Amino acid sequence: MADRTFLRIQLGRRLAELRRQAGRTATDAIREGVVRSKAQMSRLENGHRVQLTLANIAALCELYGVTGQGKYVIQQMYLKAEADQEWWEPYSEVMFRNISLLFSLERYADEILIFDTLVNGLFQTEGLVRRIHSAEEPPTRERLVELRMKRQKDFWACDPLPKVQLMMPEFTLASGCDQEQLDWLVELDERPGISIRYLPVSAGPLHRLLGPFTVLRFKNNDPDVVYTESISGARYEDREAAVKAHLDTFTSHIEEQTRPVKEYRNGT
Repeated sequence: MADRTFLRIQLGRRLAELRRQAGRTATDAIREGVVRSKAQMSRLENGHRVQLTLANIAALCELYGVTGQGKYVIQQMYLKAEADQEWWEPYSEVMFRNISLLFSLERYADEILIFDTLVNGLFQTEGLVRRIHSAEEPPTRERLVELRMKRQKDFWACDPLPKVQLMMPEFTLASGCDQEQLDWLVELDERPGISIRYLPVSAGPLHRLLGPFTVLRFKNNDPDVVYTESISGARYEDREAAVKAHLDTFTSHIEEQTRPVKEYRNGT
């Protein structure tokens, strides 16, 4: 049974961030009887298996001022990490509240490979975001726009910024992008470490590309992760076979069939 798993690492990172935001230290947690030592706190925050209970995790949340849905998610992360289970996020409970693991993974990753059938959320203009959510009630729409823009701001401010490769079908550019969106994609593509390419219609059917996915790769021997979406939610996998299958599919298509986004804008 692995000591440092994807979910245990993410739980530790989130708890460390919450502790810093609350202005707390390991000494505070020891004084409250939540952890035994600074060494145990360090192991927890660095993604190692530790001898704690669900009650200990709940007490940490309370010490950091985390309640409600945020506390519930952390407790569920702990339970699934201890059981070595996969992590699944229902959109209605996680994405809308800005506590998705994806946002943290994007900031910590060394490299991100994205295949999407829409313009990926990290690359959307505010105008496109508003069009995508135009059917929502105004308060909900504004919250979704605010969340998407904040996610982008946090990501593009990362230093260092992960290397990013984005691949999408040509029909995404043809049907989902106005000139502002196309210009923004070309501008981002010109940044160091960012590559945006499309699969021409002439390349034929998208073999093995059955739906959007993201491969997030990490340094320091942290496990790579595949993120996939469906209508109801998102799934994370760190099994080596799953990561390799998605990585091989992405690499083979982007190397053999894609063209740079600036060529689409230029009509070449």
